[in-house]
Amino acid sequence: MSEPVELAFREQLAARFAAELGGRVYDLVNPPDAVLPLATYRRVGSDRVTTAGRARIQVTIKGEQYAAVKRLQKAVEDYFGGFRGNWLGSETCVWVHHIRTATLADTHQGATRARVASSEFEIMYAG
Repeated sequence: MSEPVELAFREQLAARFAAELGGRVYDLVNPPDAVLPLATYRRVGSDRVTTAGRARIQVTIKGEQYAAVKRLQKAVEDYFGGFRGNWLGSETCVWVHHIRTATLADTHQGATRARVASSEFEIMYAG
């Protein structure tokens, strides 16, 4: 089961970038027939002490054109990197203290020729 911070992150990603992603935000892997561009996310680590926590979430953007994928990656990093406040979602309420971003190495998928850019977000929160 997903933690509230993970659910809130996914809702924020899907809502803020609805125009670019059209709701194509998937946990772990995307369907093989999914339309590009899309985003996948996965929780790669967490620590929790009573009501405070730290979560690391990795986001991968896939698209057909490298420049468009990199622009979207930068926009996602800028949005989350500058965020502080409440994430109010359909099932969640999380207070975000700080988000640290890291850009990971770019790749491409040989079979589909999709361009891939990944980022990691370390989220300090209470909730």
